[in-house]
Amino acid sequence: MKLTAEMIREHVGAVFFSRGKDYFLSGRASKVSCEKEIISGLVRGSSLYQTTIFLGDNEIADSECSCPMETACKHVAALGLKALPLINARESLVHLTPKPTQPSWAKQLERIEKKIDTTGPRQFDLQILLAIEQADLEDYYLFGSHDYRDLKVLSLRPRLFDPTDNTVSLNHARWDHGAYGNGLIYWDKKTGTLKSEAQFFLKSLNAALDKRLNTSWQTVTPANAASVWQALKDHKRFGVSLFAGKKSPVPVVVSPTPVDISLVIQEEKKAGAISLSRQVLAGEVVLNPKCHLLLGSPPCFCLTIVGSTLDLPESANCFTLSAVSGSAPEFDREPVITIPASSLRLFQKDHLPKLARHYNLKSLTGKFPLPRIITPNPVLTIEKIGRNKIALRLGQEETPAGNVLIDEPAAQKLRQEAESRLQKIYPDFAPDLILEGLPAARFVSETLPKLPGREIKIAGLPELPNFTLDETEAEINFNLAETDSDHDWFDLKIRVSVSGEDVPFSELFAALVRGESHLLLESGRYFSLSNPKFAKLKDLIAEAKSLQDHHREGLRLSHFQLGFWEELSRLGIVGEQAKRWEEISLGLKHFTHIDTLSEPPGFEGHLRPYQKEGFSYLSSLRKFNLGGILADDMGLGKTVQAICLILSAQHSHPFLILAPTSVVENWDAELSRFAPGLSKIILRRGDRSEHYQNLDRAKVVVCSYPLLLRDFDKLKQIEFDTIILDEAQAAKNHQSKVYSSARRLNAASKIALTGTPMENNLMELWSVISIVAPGLFPSPQFFSENFRLPIEKFQNQEALAKLRSRLRPFLLRRQKEFVEKDLPQKTVQTTLLEMNPEHRKIYNLHLTRERQKVLGLLESNGFKNHRFEILKSLTVLRQLCLDPSLVDPKYGSVSPTKIEAFRDQLAELLAGHHKALVFSQFTSFLATVRRHLDSASLPYLYLDGSTKNRGDLISKFQSNPDIPLFLISLKAGGSGLNLTAADYCLLLDPWWNPAVEHQAIDRTHRIGQEKPVFVYKYILKDSVEEKVLRLQEKKEALFKNVLEEGNLFSSLITDQDVREIFS
Repeated sequence: MKLTAEMIREHVGAVFFSRGKDYFLSGRASKVSCEKEIISGLVRGSSLYQTTIFLGDNEIADSECSCPMETACKHVAALGLKALPLINARESLVHLTPKPTQPSWAKQLERIEKKIDTTGPRQFDLQILLAIEQADLEDYYLFGSHDYRDLKVLSLRPRLFDPTDNTVSLNHARWDHGAYGNGLIYWDKKTGTLKSEAQFFLKSLNAALDKRLNTSWQTVTPANAASVWQALKDHKRFGVSLFAGKKSPVPVVVSPTPVDISLVIQEEKKAGAISLSRQVLAGEVVLNPKCHLLLGSPPCFCLTIVGSTLDLPESANCFTLSAVSGSAPEFDREPVITIPASSLRLFQKDHLPKLARHYNLKSLTGKFPLPRIITPNPVLTIEKIGRNKIALRLGQEETPAGNVLIDEPAAQKLRQEAESRLQKIYPDFAPDLILEGLPAARFVSETLPKLPGREIKIAGLPELPNFTLDETEAEINFNLAETDSDHDWFDLKIRVSVSGEDVPFSELFAALVRGESHLLLESGRYFSLSNPKFAKLKDLIAEAKSLQDHHREGLRLSHFQLGFWEELSRLGIVGEQAKRWEEISLGLKHFTHIDTLSEPPGFEGHLRPYQKEGFSYLSSLRKFNLGGILADDMGLGKTVQAICLILSAQHSHPFLILAPTSVVENWDAELSRFAPGLSKIILRRGDRSEHYQNLDRAKVVVCSYPLLLRDFDKLKQIEFDTIILDEAQAAKNHQSKVYSSARRLNAASKIALTGTPMENNLMELWSVISIVAPGLFPSPQFFSENFRLPIEKFQNQEALAKLRSRLRPFLLRRQKEFVEKDLPQKTVQTTLLEMNPEHRKIYNLHLTRERQKVLGLLESNGFKNHRFEILKSLTVLRQLCLDPSLVDPKYGSVSPTKIEAFRDQLAELLAGHHKALVFSQFTSFLATVRRHLDSASLPYLYLDGSTKNRGDLISKFQSNPDIPLFLISLKAGGSGLNLTAADYCLLLDPWWNPAVEHQAIDRTHRIGQEKPVFVYKYILKDSVEEKVLRLQEKKEALFKNVLEEGNLFSSLITDQDVREIFS
């Protein structure tokens, strides 16, 4: 046995050697003993530590310490120094001469030379050492043993083997060598790696042990025993050897035969008594409890010592590892339990069945025949418990008679596996399940044939109801009949049948609404509802229901719903149709081929070809007591087409014309011009009682929308032949009084005249169409959900196509560029203006303030909840673009950019002898323009919503060449004005709705205009006005999309739109 200070330094390293030397010199090592190659003793640190050193050939093979480091620590160094010959210990330390000091260049070369390996990296083999050790206090918590001092544990540690020189090393083997790819291992002056298979094995074993320390022995615990066994039993496959023992390790063999653990019953010498004991058998040999160690809880493998005992493992000849089969309880105190003869019946009744179910029993006496343990197979019982009702119960086979016990855990496992298989086939399956109606039918017809009969027995089949899946396509029939009570509605009858069997329509519709996949009929036949026809039918029926009184039974169609009927009839067979419906249907279908009518008698004028077509269209609508919308572009003569309709009608009731106040006088003038012989009554402010007394003598009555509200109680009592709503966008809000009043007036037909049946969104179109064609579309809510939102928000092409199809017979629109080719050219130019520096400074100041305010409002509940405040901020910015003094009088000295541009363009207009219409949304800015014109002594006319003598002003502008300018409020001058004397149109500020701007422009670009028209839109660059233009484009696109079949685009002003405006 050899030990030197250099060996100690090599084992623990320079740092721990230095600290250990201090411990040794301070006398902390004591009770040193040396036996063969083992040195043991105590070292006092923060506690008293048990320390051991194992000596090898010219090296310390291993070391152990009860401190947290466990090995190669300062305590090991102190013990090693203490163990040097005591008489020379202090002197040896004094004469421990340090290595001669080397120059730095020599040290560097030495480090380089150490790395030189003429043979190249070696490949080391991996060995795993097993050691049986006495448990310590820590093992008490891991193993739960009542007396850890009697407990033996198995520990593992990796060891390197160099096949080139047959040397081994514990110190240089680390648990984490398996964690790094081909990481080099430095072993003395040798360099090498573990084989890749060995690396994988070591990594797996380390993971099984769930340890994170890289050195020392690792204990196999009940928690990790199963994983450790899975790794160890395959060691040969990875080229790894197993050895046992610390001093002189011997090979470990893995036995292919498992040991058997049994609970053995045998007779005792005492009369009639029996005993219970746990035995471990290797084949027929009962293993001595002192020679084997069971590992795991419950045991999963066994270590057997050959030639020694657990107390003297180092003397063993061989170690064997075996798997474990069977199970038996571990007795806490006595290794044998004796049961006296007087208690045998109690044992047999109460205890034997429990033991037999859970443990591997063996009886060595004929007095106690062991019960037969069986595992019954699962059984699925299907029972009819009603007409279309079945019960499913997952149970098990009946238990046979005799000495039989059920292995309940195994039986339960089989039932769970059966339940899992059944749920894969029928996801809603449960061990106790009742199915009724369609689910029962589908289970019997579709699922039952798929059940795994070999694995799961099925009982009760002959008693099941007879269900059949019918894959024949359903037949749908439609009939229309006239109603007894309402001339404008027809009763709709729908009959659906499958293979000749009628399908209750209420049940079918309810199933479609619920989204069910099939429907069960009275006979037990059921069929699929996945046919696209059914989905279409559901939507159409839901729409039809929304058109009628909720309390009414059955379905009805309005005489306006030809498009709806055509969609419905495409789904099935059309049976009987009411004669009147066929007449209306035939007439509407031929609207595209209407015979063109000539000017009626009494008409003083000449209709253009497209105007004759429009007059003929209106006449056809009235013929069938239908209504519609004449939506021609502004300036195409909608008024004269309506006058022709009035003149052509043979009627006993008067026509009623509803119009904005500003247009009433124009109707009076146009009627006098084109139909001078037509008796008319114009309702104006003041006393109208005489007019109402003479209404029955008039052919036509003209009334403003405001007067409609005042005189509604009188007008609603009159039966009109036809009601014409001019500028019908006045009724675009279906929650307004104008809308409500117009809809409730009595007339056989209602016609809307408007170039803009919708300005902002599709609900405005619904409002107008619901007045002239009530019943064409369902309620506002239904229309919004099925048309407006899908089209405006989601760009749904199918909904758009349906909307166009329904509208087509009841809306006629012609555009100027296609029908009025003789109109002079119109040039629209957007003039981008740079703000002057002072104007820009003020604008940016307010923009920052308003932007912060608006974005904060958007974050808290969005645009809808703060609409007023956000629009107010937008108005402030728009006014700032025009004239900062409109926002705050203190900016009165600032020159507005647009006034400067207007002044420059005005000089060109006057020089060229042009006449211009000047529009602004803000009368306050028109007042600014007026002040500048007055200061320059330039003549002009002015019109806003408060102007009384509109007709006189229009006539004066048209006839007087010395008045070059007409200043008009955008809203007030958007309709009812014919100002073809002007050839220039100046829009001083943009409006959200492009239709309003188009109306303003069309005051001059209309029939009668002979000169080219030039339109200038003043827009301040990098301002809110540019953002307004983008919103105009959205609205323009929606309008063209619905009415002119352009590309789809959204018109909604959203939170994002507002964010972009303020960006």
